[in-house]
Amino acid sequence: MTEPERLGRRTRHEVSKRGWLAFLSTPFLPGGGRGVLFVVVTSFLIGGSLGIARAIGPSGAMTHLEAPVMGGLFCAFGYIVTAIAFPSAFLTQRTGEPRGRFVVRCIIFAAVLLATITPALTAVVLGGGRVLDFNHIGNPFYFAYGPAFGGDVIFVFAACVFVTLVANIPRITRGIEEVQEASRARRRPNTNNAQAPS
Repeated sequence: MTEPERLGRRTRHEVSKRGWLAFLSTPFLPGGGRGVLFVVVTSFLIGGSLGIARAIGPSGAMTHLEAPVMGGLFCAFGYIVTAIAFPSAFLTQRTGEPRGRFVVRCIIFAAVLLATITPALTAVVLGGGRVLDFNHIGNPFYFAYGPAFGGDVIFVFAACVFVTLVANIPRITRGIEEVQEASRARRRPNTNNAQAPS
């Protein structure tokens, strides 16, 4: 999700000439927007597979596992998308060069670190918490562990994921269009070879 948005020259020549096949391969090609699409597609596939397994499996076979597994997958997906895709959606111009990608990744790491530490330090400063009290929504390990959060927290978290996906729609669209353009370019005749010798 922090890769360069544009396809490399070698990759463009490897895109399928068939438009539908190029479209299906879009999530698996490099590029920041296509990386976001890959995470979304694979998450829906995993979630759908678990849902189908639950529907056709023996009744109660996954009762003791389905809640923490489904909750953990949802939280991990949401946290990854929010922590990486949201800031990178607004920093796409900096991911074209190695130094820019390094800066973007440092910003993301620092944001996750601050989200983990800041609430605990704030509680200590205000006199209502302990120094090592990291049991809050900003801590990805605590959130993905599956504690019973209230409905308001889940709503806010789902809203953050939704806003992140909406913010990435333009780069996802550009990624799909670039793959289709590369596919059309491969279908065009090579004008250099098509010219008759003088």
